[in-house]
Amino acid sequence: GGSSGTGGGSGGCDAPAMVFRVTGGCGTTACHDGVTRQSGIDLSTADPFDALVSKATDKTGTGSACMTNTALIVDPANAAASLLYTKIAVAPPCGSPMPFPLGPMDNGAAAMCVLSWIQANLQAP
Repeated sequence: GGSSGTGGGSGGCDAPAMVFRVTGGCGTTACHDGVTRQSGIDLSTADPFDALVSKATDKTGTGSACMTNTALIVDPANAAASLLYTKIAVAPPCGSPMPFPLGPMDNGAAAMCVLSWIQANLQAP
């Protein structure tokens, strides 16, 4: 089970606040809110983690460069292969780095924070 309330990451990073916030995060209008849901991904819910585990991107939409990619949004067998992590890294396996059009979140600290949070939530009871 997931938990977006504990931050989960090293060095005091707060992945849920960074990624899932509606203001200035990925769950904003025109990106991954409950209405727009780019690539079928809604990151605006209070605790989206469980809804993302073992879920693929929406392959029926238009304009998604990840439509042919087989990676899962959160891969329970390989956290480092999760699109939630790889898309904010410098060289994602498909499409542009997020947030688009700004590019990778930072020099890697944000991506590592999100990866640590994914790993912690996959191990949580």
